[in-house]
Amino acid sequence: SSQVVITVYAKTPLPELSSVKANRTTVDVHIVFEGDKVFQAELELWGVINVQKSAVSLLPSKVEITLQKAPPLTWARLEHPQTEKDSSSDHSVY
Repeated sequence: SSQVVITVYAKTPLPELSSVKANRTTVDVHIVFEGDKVFQAELELWGVINVQKSAVSLLPSKVEITLQKAPPLTWARLEHPQTEKDSSSDHSVY
């Protein structure tokens, strides 16, 4: 398939308080729902996406994030596997 769709199910997303930011290999999702509920995720993608051809739809019962693959290759999974780290090599970047 040439697309990957991420669906977040919850009622009444608030567009003015929500954001989806992406570059070619990462997606940062911050969705605020009615009742002060928040969904947040930072995804390092398995493959590369075309950001300009990707889209977000905020619907009454869900948020759909459609990512256009570039190139349209099969991904083994949504996220790239993280390499094993020991605690001495962890670094936080804020």
